[in-house]
Amino acid sequence: MSTRPNEEHLSCSLLKVTKPQDLLDQLKDQGIEPDGWNVALFKVGDARALGLEISLDKTDSDEGHCLLKAEGGLDYPKIAGKKIAKKTRILNADEIADPESIE
Repeated sequence: MSTRPNEEHLSCSLLKVTKPQDLLDQLKDQGIEPDGWNVALFKVGDARALGLEISLDKTDSDEGHCLLKAEGGLDYPKIAGKKIAKKTRILNADEIADPESIE
């Protein structure tokens, strides 16, 4: 998991606010075909255990949009991407269709 060029923070969304299908629909709204894209899930506690902070950063298209950054508001450390990726899993089609089924 890494940032886009010139981004200082990794974007994520709160599952309680933004459904996984909404994230894929946002791609369509940007003219991007979502085929081949995945929705990944990690727990806030896992991110915090790695020294990362999550702060709410609502956007017009995503009320649950958040920024993942280093403690103290520092830029997202590149090494953290590999560590949080190990705590992340890809949601399957059933989970995307029915987020209530996500454990």
